[in-house]
Amino acid sequence: MGTRGMLAVEPRDQRRITEPEQRRWIDIVARIISISLERVHYIAVAQSTTLQMGSERLRNSILSAISHDLRTPLAVLVGLADSMTLV
Repeated sequence: MGTRGMLAVEPRDQRRITEPEQRRWIDIVARIISISLERVHYIAVAQSTTLQMGSERLRNSILSAISHDLRTPLAVLVGLADSMTLV
């Protein structure tokens, strides 16, 4: 996955940002935000894929129904055309 954004932190007290404990908390929060954004992205991908699969299934069903409905009349027409050529 590529870069989705950037987190900027502007501390009120510049001295506190150099403390290891504060840096660790900033890192934890940044990781949680990153994981959350990744999950949102993959949920959107899953929904899009599900929608595409449903559309493809519907398309195949429609084509199957149309081809089935057209086969019988076409078979009759072909039969009639063959019988006319034999006469």
